[in-house]
Amino acid sequence: MVNFIYELQDNDGGLIFNSATIERMEMLILGALKWRMRSVNPFSFLNYFVSLFDSGDDERLIQALKNRGAQIIFKS
Repeated sequence: MVNFIYELQDNDGGLIFNSATIERMEMLILGALKWRMRSVNPFSFLNYFVSLFDSGDDERLIQALKNRGAQIIFKS
């Protein structure tokens, strides 16, 4: 791997981070998260918006709202 040097400078002269340092920071963060990462997409919010409707715990209505929401997401 080519070792690129990234510079992030502040007013005091700056801090220099090379690719190995950034990689170590990324591994530290991923280790703290136990590699539980996911991407956020419109489907991530679908259950939240469906919960805003007063469905009266009608599973068919809830599923219909989710299906319609998925259709709208796919079409957009």
